[in-house]
Amino acid sequence: MKVVVIGGSKCSDEYKIKVEKFINNNFKNKDIILYNGGTTGVMYASSKACYNLGLKTVGIIVDELSKDINEYNSEIIRLQHVYERVDYLIKNSDYIFVFDGDIGTFEELFCAWNYFYYHTDKKIYIVGEKIKSTINNMINLNLIAKEKLKTIEYIDFSTTDFLM
Repeated sequence: MKVVVIGGSKCSDEYKIKVEKFINNNFKNKDIILYNGGTTGVMYASSKACYNLGLKTVGIIVDELSKDINEYNSEIIRLQHVYERVDYLIKNSDYIFVFDGDIGTFEELFCAWNYFYYHTDKKIYIVGEKIKSTINNMINLNLIAKEKLKTIEYIDFSTTDFLM
């Protein structure tokens, strides 16, 4: 099973611990390959947790963003542009989990959301509270049509054994 984790490169140690616990509670004893951006923050936390579970981790590194590659990547795939990374992550995923982040997280989320909405029956699982709040605000402002939510499912950090 190919799982993509999207989230910010800058987050608190407390948030990283929450991400690691979520990964441990949901990825343990599963046949998973983790794909993420391969650097810091949420990517570091998810790679570390998967590595500690004995799972393969693949960092999809963009040359312009590759200064802080984390040591928990089992494999590195280098691409030139962010757009190539987003395309690779979207098209090589069975599941996508989105944690809180900045503009890059939203870029990857919205590209995946648009692709999934029009081309697959897969869902994107939103774990990050700030991401959920932003999506809800955009719906309330009529910036996102409610029918577009068919691709999105909200879950929280306390979710366990999500991946069967």
